[in-house]
Amino acid sequence: MNTLSFVVSLNMFRAALVATRPHVASDKKNLQQRCVIVSLTDTAEILCTASDGLTSAIARVPFDKERNPYFELGQFSMTPETCAAVLSMFKLGKDEADAELEVSVQFKSEREPGTRRDVPVATMSFRRLGQLFGGDELKLTEPVQQRDLTGLWATISTSAARAEAKLPPVKVDSGRLAAFTQAQKAYEQPLIFSAVGPESSGLCVYCGDYFAGWVAVDRVDMDKASELRHVRRRGIWARVLPAGLKAM
Repeated sequence: MNTLSFVVSLNMFRAALVATRPHVASDKKNLQQRCVIVSLTDTAEILCTASDGLTSAIARVPFDKERNPYFELGQFSMTPETCAAVLSMFKLGKDEADAELEVSVQFKSEREPGTRRDVPVATMSFRRLGQLFGGDELKLTEPVQQRDLTGLWATISTSAARAEAKLPPVKVDSGRLAAFTQAQKAYEQPLIFSAVGPESSGLCVYCGDYFAGWVAVDRVDMDKASELRHVRRRGIWARVLPAGLKAM
């Protein structure tokens, strides 16, 4: 496979990049996790996936087979800078809800500077369809980050398929939760948190029909004294809140 190409809703592709980009790794040396992986799957959808190990995000982009008769499976990566460039250039006007984006990715191998190792490189072309004179176009080249996402996808899939688990007391870093605010803005839906399982160290996060994610949490393991303090603390709140507030 030397080339991938597809036509997709600009609105949905933008939403996917906005929602997943906050979940890439901040460490610039961690190239594998400092990118959004765009996957063309056999479910006739595009999945945009990002994970820094503490939070994960997967956004679905609907795929029209009639607009993509020569659809092929494959994936490529986009750095947060590439995502930002696409979002900056391809904005939506008032009457462009149905605008489409044509994406073409060409793969080749290049010698890594200072080494004798060849690395895969992708040249990505993005073009807005439906405009006069061919529409806006952006072309960028960057190394391909290859990553096996099956384990991450399986975590979300397994959680979605099983019955809801009861959530034990957990601690969650507020910075990890903040990474999901862009998904809420992109899809204009509330965030819903769901326990993965009784022994899991994470929560699944859903936002509308096109976004799912995962956030690492720390279980609060309590000894007898801590458990009694926790019960007492809950009891205090149960007593001090006005009855009207309790019923909300």
